[in-house]
Amino acid sequence: MWSHPRKRSARAEVAHSSVIGETVMYAEITPQTPAETQPTTIAETEQTPDGR
Repeated sequence: MWSHPRKRSARAEVAHSSVIGETVMYAEITPQTPAETQPTTIAETEQTPDGR
């Protein structure tokens, strides 16, 4: 009965599980490191060429 929709759902679930698992692991390894480093680097990089 649910052959077509179930097959697609299974693949989507696997992809979501992998993405969520990696995101959670990364977040636990570096929770505030990338968040504070990304905006600082972007702000400095954007201000450097603009200020010059």
